[in-house]
Amino acid sequence: MISASPLAEPVVAPAKDQWYACPVCKQNLEPLHDGLSCRVCARAWPIMSGIPDFLPVNLRESRNRSLRVVGNWDSRPMFDFMASVYETWIYPAVCNLYGGWRSTSLQQLVHDISEIVGSRDGVILDVACGPGTYGRRMASASRTVIGVDICMSMMQRGARYVERAHIPNVHFARAQVEALPFQAGLFDAAICAGSLNHFSDVVLALREINRTMKADAPLAVMCFALINSGLIKYKSIRDKAEKGGGHIYSVVDFARCVVEAGFEEFRPHTYGSILVFSARKKTGGELAGRKGDPHLVVEKLSPIAWLFGTTLVTGLLMAFAGKSLQVPLAFIHKILALVCLFLLIRAVGRPGAIHEPPAFPAAIAVFAAAFLASFATGVMESIPACAGALWLNLHRVASAVAAVACAVAVRFIVLAALP
Repeated sequence: MISASPLAEPVVAPAKDQWYACPVCKQNLEPLHDGLSCRVCARAWPIMSGIPDFLPVNLRESRNRSLRVVGNWDSRPMFDFMASVYETWIYPAVCNLYGGWRSTSLQQLVHDISEIVGSRDGVILDVACGPGTYGRRMASASRTVIGVDICMSMMQRGARYVERAHIPNVHFARAQVEALPFQAGLFDAAICAGSLNHFSDVVLALREINRTMKADAPLAVMCFALINSGLIKYKSIRDKAEKGGGHIYSVVDFARCVVEAGFEEFRPHTYGSILVFSARKKTGGELAGRKGDPHLVVEKLSPIAWLFGTTLVTGLLMAFAGKSLQVPLAFIHKILALVCLFLLIRAVGRPGAIHEPPAFPAAIAVFAAAFLASFATGVMESIPACAGALWLNLHRVASAVAAVACAVAVRFIVLAALP
């Protein structure tokens, strides 16, 4: 059904203290008496009940309704009870109701996910792991599973299961998928079973998972897809999921997201509306994980930067061009400026999804303000009644400030993408 990954050479897992990195700057962490600290960005990450907490944001303030619910109710008695019955009652019920009655079982899904990972040893990433539903069943003496989730109640329940059953090499950490606390190229495989639909930006989540994986490492995913089975087939249910911050995509759309995130060999299999698919991290052009994921640089370099650079070039050419070229150059210059302004307005709020040093959003804010000032003074300078040296000089100063701020922001993006 789903082909297993080829058997790789034996892998030596890193020591436990080498697994984690700062989720903000991706640099190494140092142990504290009650947690871990990052010297680079001066942040401390606590360890609670043996589980490191790497959440860089307050979930209660999230725009995603599911995250707000977790932030408000995590570690309360209701969530503790839900964690205790998650695998016996909640998981089967959700699969039957939304995927289709008796479309599959947890045992079958675990078998499929395990088959995709194959016989690989080393370190496996379990994203949105819950109580380790899949990871606990895949860990062994030669295979370490690190589960990440935003719900502490679920992971604490999973830790108790691990201790009670004496399962080796299972560890948990609290973290968001958009800011995983690991350096690039750590994991020999990754799984994400049951939560891909909850992520606000599926491509961003998959791209961050991709960053932490070794070249050619397999990805195993179970999620819900837009197929005519179960409650998923009703538009009202899908609309409710969208309002909560989630997504119900078609199989074709999931394939597009996977490729866009830097994976290849997308191979789907469905049980009703439940989609299980495998993929593999691309190896070409990524330096096999030695320098992170350079394709992220291209992905993160917003078209705004390129358009703004072209706008500056046309503006400079106008200053030196003859009268015959000034009119067409002025037209191109203003069209590019309008397009750049449109993209800038659309991008408002997006920098918050990229966890960078504080100077990054500051550079973005300065660029936005300077660009708007440049645009406004450019409009004033083009009006015959206002034409003069004052508006022209103000336009040039604002453009220069915007160019410097844009260069600083691009520098932070490059440094973040190349650890």
